[in-house]
Amino acid sequence: MSVIKSAIFAILERFPARKDTIKRLFIADGEFQTLCEDFCQCSQALVYWNQSIKTDAPARREEYKALRQELENEIKRLIDEAESKADLSEF
Repeated sequence: MSVIKSAIFAILERFPARKDTIKRLFIADGEFQTLCEDFCQCSQALVYWNQSIKTDAPARREEYKALRQELENEIKRLIDEAESKADLSEF
């Protein structure tokens, strides 16, 4: 599976009720697509570090958890903005 497909599926899984907005943004907005791809890669790295027994694993887990949360917050902000603009355009 390509990174792009994995990326959109990861976000759709995280925000299933907002799938229409996510699909629209993913196609139309390069920044959103990049954030989704980064979120997916970060999630994969977190899986790796959660299974690792390396001495630096705890620190890496915390770094990737924080980064994933930042990416998720930014993705959510863009989704919220897109939905807000769509609601305003209905008037």
